This record gives sequence, C-alpha cells and structure tokens, in this order.
Amino acid sequence: MVFGWVVHRANADDRALSPALGGVVGAATGLAAAIVVPPPAFLAVFVGVALFVVLALVVPRARGLLAVAVVGFAAAGAVYTVTRQASQHFPSGGWPIHFEAANIMVWAAIVLLGADAVVELARRRRR
Repeated sequence: MVFGWVVHRANADDRALSPALGGVVGAATGLAAAIVVPPPAFLAVFVGVALFVVLALVVPRARGLLAVAVVGFAAAGAVYTVTRQASQHFPSGGWPIHFEAANIMVWAAIVLLGADAVVELARRRRR
C-alpha cells in the first residue's frame, strides 16, 4: 500500500454499511457541507463530500483517503496563497480578496474533516 500509514486498518468491528445507508448518510453530509462553503463550490463540494463519505462507509479501508484529502486541500490552499502572493505582490489593503480559490480549498479541507467525524459517528452507531 502506498498510503499504508494513512489507510485505516480494518478489523472485526469495522463492518461496512450497506450502500443504501451509506448513500443516505453521504448525501446528507454532502448537502450540509455544500451549504457551508462559498456558493461557487456548492456542487463540487456536495458531490465530492458525498462520494468520500459513501466510500468510507461502504469500504472501511478507504477511510484514510479522507485524511489524505484534508491534508491535500489545506496544503494546496497554503501553496496557492504563497505562490500567488510571491508572483503578484498584492498590497496589504486588499490582500484577502485575491485568494478566493485558496478560501474554497481550505473550506473543502474543513468540511472533509467534518465528514470524517460523521463517518466515525456512523461507525460507532453500527457497533
């Protein structure tokens, strides 16, 4: 496994949820996440979070992908901000308005972190 240190090791208590129940939980979580993010990212966040949650609930070993996505989106937002500021040299007064893409990336990381909490709660209810 490439991400062996991140991918959750399944054990006897980690049974997969049914795809139907995973779909309901995934759709509800995706909708809640999409409401929180900025409007331009509504559909992408809804679909992405819903798919991540369904995958993590139906395939227990895939839960580690949520952690990888959280770190990836947070790092991408930071790298985007640093490289854009280094190349454009925005003045300090209007600095935040130039980084809407970084804002969306960081919000994606936050809602995926929340989605991981939902997956944990759904698994605990199942046990």
